[in-house]
Amino acid sequence: MASQITDVPAEKIRHITREFVEAANIGGTITIENKEYPLRPAAILSYRGLQAHSNGGVAMMAQAIVMMLIGALSAPGGLLAKSMDDRRFGGAPAYLSKAEDGIVRPHATGWEFRTPFSFPPQRLDLREYCPLAFDLGHLVPLTVLDPARFGFDYRPEALILYHTNPLTNIGDLDVVTEALKKLDMVVSINLCLDESTDFADVVLPEHSYLERYNLSNFTYDMRGLQISQPVIDPLYNTKEGMHILIELAHRADFLFGENGFNAHLNRTLGLKGPYQLDLNKKYTYEEVLDIQAKCHSNGKRDLDWYKKHGNDFRPVKPEQKYLQYRDARLPLYFNFIKYVGDDLKKSLEEYDIEKKLGLKVNLDQYKGIPYWEPSPIHEDHSEFDLYLIAYKSYLTTFVDMATNPIIMDIAQHDPYHLYIMINSDTAKKKGLQDGDTVWLESRLAKVKARVRFSQGIHPQTVAISQGFGRWSKHPSARDKGIKYNPHLPISLSYSGMLGGSMETAARVRIYKRTEGEG
Repeated sequence: MASQITDVPAEKIRHITREFVEAANIGGTITIENKEYPLRPAAILSYRGLQAHSNGGVAMMAQAIVMMLIGALSAPGGLLAKSMDDRRFGGAPAYLSKAEDGIVRPHATGWEFRTPFSFPPQRLDLREYCPLAFDLGHLVPLTVLDPARFGFDYRPEALILYHTNPLTNIGDLDVVTEALKKLDMVVSINLCLDESTDFADVVLPEHSYLERYNLSNFTYDMRGLQISQPVIDPLYNTKEGMHILIELAHRADFLFGENGFNAHLNRTLGLKGPYQLDLNKKYTYEEVLDIQAKCHSNGKRDLDWYKKHGNDFRPVKPEQKYLQYRDARLPLYFNFIKYVGDDLKKSLEEYDIEKKLGLKVNLDQYKGIPYWEPSPIHEDHSEFDLYLIAYKSYLTTFVDMATNPIIMDIAQHDPYHLYIMINSDTAKKKGLQDGDTVWLESRLAKVKARVRFSQGIHPQTVAISQGFGRWSKHPSARDKGIKYNPHLPISLSYSGMLGGSMETAARVRIYKRTEGEG
């Protein structure tokens, strides 16, 4: 079946599987600091290419099961988890606890794995209907436009944007634009003017990273904190972004209390014991950082210490780095996901959501086992014969890198970054020449672009380097590259129930632009 879906020959799949299992060295061990560990030098590592689809959560489940079957999860040579544990903000590596049945419990500092059901819903990202999806922000424009359709008993009136530009990082421009227009108030906290700040009633300019403090840890094999410090005084009338958020929370009366901003900061930063924020006190951002420094050093180091010494990184011990689940059992069958799905089904039926709202929630992904579920883009779109995908290079890790004039100078000298990449044979069949100006069209958008041939891309696929195609007035970014996100539908059916990613591929067609057209 996999060969039929992917067009990778079955024998090639078997060959890769054999090589992978042989490389895993099943039964092999290694001794590190006088302790024996399983040695599994094989791993499957994925990012947006696998994850950022409506079926991405199911695909990630399959990946995790393969790693568990060969014993490579959290083992030397295998795949190590880190990004969501306490080390991000200075805490100690976290061992994973186990439930009463002996199965490992998930852990992520500051994050909720399950959103309780409530009706009417309270969250504009619809997480009450998708309790294991923690990243559904792309659905907010839909609920802003028609809250009653989704069961809300209130109308959204205001939006605060912080380091985000929904016009370039969500999808369907018409939907996002109309949602921004409908709101009574839009506030943007930003470094520079962008597409979404054009819709803002108030723009609150923030310090750049060269004008601010921060404490974090993005290493994989160290614990501790590293400080970033301002190298210049603020050039303009700007403020630290966290200072702005604290002030807004205070003035809007959600800074204090068990569900206030301080409480959320405690959870996110892992602040505990004597070194946590008082839930009824207003702090400056530097005071927050000082408490963070003291908390994760057991009171030995404060912010001034980091200002002087830079960091207190020290290697993570092997017993903290490997086999973090210790004697807990790993779930080849994800019963937690199944239980959550069963509870959600009961709640949806109790409130008759599908009949009253016409809202169809995909319950299939709560089976607890991986299976093949086609994305909506695999439905019949015969007039759109190509799949559009995005890639990120070293130049475009984040969309705002297009506002960096040095980065843009490099991009303009790169043969692919500002073009559509298309398979050479596919292009020739369409009568195209390398460098031709074409129309890239989906059912949502039509943009002008130039093509660049490559043998390194699938014949049914075209690719755009994401992060370009900006239309703001920024002198470095404006009108350079190709818009990608306008081709992406914003819909619950195009969203993953596990994880919450929106579908980031689309069906398109390409045809030559005639002279004088558009």
